[in-house]
Amino acid sequence: MKYFIIVMTFLLPQYSYAEMISNIHLTSDYIYRGISNSARNPAVQGGLDYYNDFGIYTGVWASTVDYELVSDEPSYEFDVYGGMTGELASIGWDVGFLYFTYPNASSSYQLDAHEFHIGLSRDVNDVSITTAYHYSPEYSGAGNSHYIEANIDILLPDEFNLSLHAGHQSFENNYWYDLPDYTDWKIVIGREISGILVELSWTDTNIKDNNACFSGTDWCGSQFTLDVHRDFNFF
Repeated sequence: MKYFIIVMTFLLPQYSYAEMISNIHLTSDYIYRGISNSARNPAVQGGLDYYNDFGIYTGVWASTVDYELVSDEPSYEFDVYGGMTGELASIGWDVGFLYFTYPNASSSYQLDAHEFHIGLSRDVNDVSITTAYHYSPEYSGAGNSHYIEANIDILLPDEFNLSLHAGHQSFENNYWYDLPDYTDWKIVIGREISGILVELSWTDTNIKDNNACFSGTDWCGSQFTLDVHRDFNFF
């Protein structure tokens, strides 16, 4: 939290236009890059984001987690992130960082890590296309990590939204997580109802053998999830 406060103190006095949004999120399964981070159980999540007219953004986010570790298991994840966005010749761009931590986990798990990303986007009528590359020099003990993703968001009739996602994750040291390099994909259909975004998602990966998923879990397989999300504007 102290990193977020430092950044906010620096940014807030300098620009006349700014926006701060908090959010709360309930999900039937916290899935990140195709893999459950809550052992197929529900999770409660929330965050706070700040944006200004220079395209600078920063925020914090937290979620309950469940990794079914033997001892000193983390009960929650806390992230700090920031970056800058802009547009050049109708192409949007985004560069930023993510620092994710597990404050009450044993240090022996080496779960805390940081990651950098660069992304491009293009809007064509009711379709938005984004691509991004994420890199971490030390991903929670797994060494260099690379994640490439592509997303398509489509505005449907009656204010429904359809989102399609595909990504590929690779690690320098696969043995650390006992995970192979893998591909994940996701289909989401959602609609806002009285200010609440309701989404039904289907996710999957190409890890079909449970023995290749954290030594015998079903966290990497096909899963439907229900998510309920609400934003609150401060100014």
